Amino acid sequence: MELPNCIIIGAQKAGTTALFNYLVQHSKVSGSSPKELHFFDDENNYNKGLKWYSEKFSVENADIKIEATPFYLNHPKCAERIHDALGRIKLLVVLRDPVERAYSHYLHELKFGWETKSFSLALDHERVACNNILNFQHYSYKERGLYSKYLKVYYNTFGNSNVHCIDFEKLKHDPQSVLNGVCDFLGINRETFTLKQSSSEMNKAMYPKSSVLGHLCKFFDRALGHPNIFSRQIYKLNLTNIKKSKFDMGDSEKLNLINYFESDYRELKKITGMDFSWGKRYE
Repeated sequence: MELPNCIIIGAQKAGTTALFNYLVQHSKVSGSSPKELHFFDDENNYNKGLKWYSEKFSVENADIKIEATPFYLNHPKCAERIHDALGRIKLLVVLRDPVERAYSHYLHELKFGWETKSFSLALDHERVACNNILNFQHYSYKERGLYSKYLKVYYNTFGNSNVHCIDFEKLKHDPQSVLNGVCDFLGINRETFTLKQSSSEMNKAMYPKSSVLGHLCKFFDRALGHPNIFSRQIYKLNLTNIKKSKFDMGDSEKLNLINYFESDYRELKKITGMDFSWGKRYE
């Protein structure tokens, strides 16, 4: 069976698509189709077995086979499931400023019709909203930014040497340098990558145009599960790039989130040995 020996496990809304698209340009890397397989985090897919999973990977001769499903980082069963199925494979994690990640996550759920509240109310209701694994995936704006909490699970399961953390801002502004480090981690030769995605595209504020289209996205997500092309196409139609919106993050929400993530960031620095370019406001 064709199975991956590297997975991009997160974080959600932190440039995992850009990283995947860069890496599959490498002559020794082959990516899954589609990028997000949701095998280890979706019970319906997981129950289809490894044969179904393996069919998503090309039979071409490649040293590294990868997929990228950002919810793996936070799903309570994924670390153990990945290890049981694939052993101590290589794992990549892109980490973004958790405040910016939370807000981007919120906008994402608005576009897909899962969220209807203001950002402030959504944060206040997060604990109540996350009453099952599906809702946790969609409404865990703060929780999914507690990076040290979830990285510890993967460090303990796979060993620190098999988990490579990437600074989102460095990926955005100096991707070739980041990709050189990833190649070293994976044990493949460094190559020059075509840097197709601009830094502005990786962090562009996009807002929903229509709540009706958003609810259609939600319907197809519930009916067809992961992955499906219908909600993705509707999602693309439901975007507008505007400077101001009723969905904006206010100063009070930002300050509260900074305070919320401070202790986790200190722990993140300790366990990774990294100083993240976005981390100064948490110190």
